Amino acid sequence: MKRKVLTLFLALSVLLTGIMPGWEETAQAEEGPIEIQVSRISGSNRYTTSAEIAERVTQKADKVIVASGENYPDALVSAPLSMKGNFPILLTAKNSLDPRVKTQLQALAPEEVVIAGGEGAVSSQVEEEIQSLTSGKITRIGGENRYQTATLFKEYWEKTFGQDAKVTLVDGNNYPDALSAAGLIYEEGSLLLAGPGQTPAHVDLVIGGDKAVPGYPGIRRIAGEDRFATAVEIAKAAGKSSVILVDGKNFPDALSAAALAKKEGASILLVSGTHLPKPVQSYLEENKPTKVTIVGGENAVSKEIEKEIVPCIRGELHQSKPSTGNSTGQDNPSTKPNSNPLIGNTGDPLKAKYLGNSDTKKFHWQSCSRAKKILPKNQVGFSSREEAIKNGFVPCKVCEP
Repeated sequence: MKRKVLTLFLALSVLLTGIMPGWEETAQAEEGPIEIQVSRISGSNRYTTSAEIAERVTQKADKVIVASGENYPDALVSAPLSMKGNFPILLTAKNSLDPRVKTQLQALAPEEVVIAGGEGAVSSQVEEEIQSLTSGKITRIGGENRYQTATLFKEYWEKTFGQDAKVTLVDGNNYPDALSAAGLIYEEGSLLLAGPGQTPAHVDLVIGGDKAVPGYPGIRRIAGEDRFATAVEIAKAAGKSSVILVDGKNFPDALSAAALAKKEGASILLVSGTHLPKPVQSYLEENKPTKVTIVGGENAVSKEIEKEIVPCIRGELHQSKPSTGNSTGQDNPSTKPNSNPLIGNTGDPLKAKYLGNSDTKKFHWQSCSRAKKILPKNQVGFSSREEAIKNGFVPCKVCEP
């Protein structure tokens, strides 16, 4: 009897061994929505936020960069150095270090502190404070203006890493494009600022449109319709698996995010207000990152935006109940019909010669990359250019229909 029981047990074991792998695959496929990790790094102000980021990036650092938190150019041009070497950026007021920054600087115990900018940005008083907090060497990189400082950082980058730096050119008079460029360029080299009299001998990449950085035909250029769309185009080029969200209308919190982007393999996207910008929505829906880090407090990146992240990635952001009417008389976007009451509107938008976006009021060739991203509910077909313009649409600047 015992022998029969043992034989039956062994037979069942063989049978289960044969079917278990298939069962496991089915179980994994039915586990449900992917897990998405959303976290926020913030301090009581821009300076403490930079210290919190530095603590997240590394426990010890060969070099630490100290830059002004009151203006953006010097911190921006130090970002490629920060990312390439995993060197944290700590922000400071002109004449004093924040106590939290002091504590973090001591904890990092760097062999060298690089001060970004001249004494007009980071005073000699702060330099003396730094010297009292660390036994490391202090190097100041600052030119007569932001453009010269950028060039000096390029030279320092090349000296530090022993290789020629590829040059990325951004608008020197505004910060948004440079903020999001950090997620792409850390392996490419340095960041130079375009401005009056600034004509680098060699440029590998331009960030921003012709209005931001005019000229440079034939040079690879990454640009979108606005700062939010440009950041998305940079993220697509970088192909990172994670995302960092920063305030796109103010610079302080984002200045110190460069090393964090390197550590987490993340692209930096810009947001503003109480809703995710449409280009960012599209990017999150299509790329489905499983890790999103918000940099800055709720005054910088709102709680409303934070609540939209997971539903957006899962494709649920626009899934709402049918409208029962409202005081404004506006249609519920989720129930708005695809057909648009426009003059001469062609039947099937995808069979029309041109494809318009009823949200942006722009029209494109059907082959345009941006046409392929138009949500079905916003698609409008036109049989001619004149028809699109007559309906109040403007031509896309990328495909130029």
